[in-house]
Amino acid sequence: MGACQRHPLATATALSIAMTLLLLVRTDLRTTGTTLFADPGWDRHLYRTMADRTPLDFHLAPYCWRVLVPAIAWAVPFGQQWVFLAVSMAAVAAAGAAVFALVDARYDRARALAALFIFLGMGWGPKYVLSDFWLPDPVAFAAVPLAALFAHRRQPRAFALCLALAVLAKESALVAAPLYYTLNTRRPLDARLALQSFLAVLPAVVLLLALRLLVESRNGDDAYMASMPEIIRRFPDLYPPYDYRDLARHIGYEQRWHYFGWDAAASYTWRPFGLAPFVFALAGAVANWRLALRLFPTLLLVYLQLVVATDTERLLVLAFPAIALLAAEAIGHLSRAARVPPAAFVPLFALQTALLVWDPSQYVPSLSAQAVVLAAGLAIPLLIAWRFRGTWRPAPA
Repeated sequence: MGACQRHPLATATALSIAMTLLLLVRTDLRTTGTTLFADPGWDRHLYRTMADRTPLDFHLAPYCWRVLVPAIAWAVPFGQQWVFLAVSMAAVAAAGAAVFALVDARYDRARALAALFIFLGMGWGPKYVLSDFWLPDPVAFAAVPLAALFAHRRQPRAFALCLALAVLAKESALVAAPLYYTLNTRRPLDARLALQSFLAVLPAVVLLLALRLLVESRNGDDAYMASMPEIIRRFPDLYPPYDYRDLARHIGYEQRWHYFGWDAAASYTWRPFGLAPFVFALAGAVANWRLALRLFPTLLLVYLQLVVATDTERLLVLAFPAIALLAAEAIGHLSRAARVPPAAFVPLFALQTALLVWDPSQYVPSLSAQAVVLAAGLAIPLLIAWRFRGTWRPAPA
């Protein structure tokens, strides 16, 4: 126990690694030769092809601009599949440790531990990217809470380096760009902080623009498509000319707007994050609207991905650091109201994570199962409050 108190981040990192391994064991992996891997038209085949070639010599957008992970697999002299898997595992474990450190820096250890379980319990987050470990998404998962931590500590160089490396893996890491300003400003307009934030984000933006200039998109080029492996070239319709205006019209307007319904609403709200984290995040936003306002630009950028990309839950999971911070606010308010320690809420999120271990093929447990976990998890602090009759007092700030 003493070691845990002296080295909380090391302990949390070990727990994150152990939970990552547990999820890996209890997940159907898309390894070569499996039926899941053989599904045509999916991203994994493009990233494998990038790693087979020189990564900068691949020209199907937007995949061709996500060079970091395929470049590692291309350069490291081990089996390609094992390199992709190792990168995903390391990044997922690092993301768990990073969100723990972020919440611990702003609140306390108990809420930081809850944040770790909140992340690991998002089926479309760690579990999905461990299953389809060929994707670069885990690097973005690790980068966003790490960038938020550097922003909280006002370390602009570390923030800039983290963001610049992350966008080489996937451009969606730029959702963290507003955090340096929004987490630190004390007034609506702070010119000095705005300049510092701009300079911290600039290297990532320059790298993104350089990649787009250096690596030409050849979507819709029949001759280039003919050079692709058979599993890619037989679906040319999946890779039309890459234009954000066309994507916004076809995906954002024609698909999402016209076919919005209850199922879509669930996909945009509780399904990416889990019922308990979503409910607690909403409560936290009400309890601390100023924090919600600081996180709003990042949340907006996360949701704007839906305008130009067809995935839903897998994209929205990137909001998990904001969800964890808002949930931590809710835990704090509820613990004070019930006069129980914040640690009383940790079992709720541990149970939410445990649901993912039950079925290797399932990323979203049923709503009824999650509702039962939410009720059972809330019963624990209520029982503690009843047993000790409000004798717990929060430690002085």
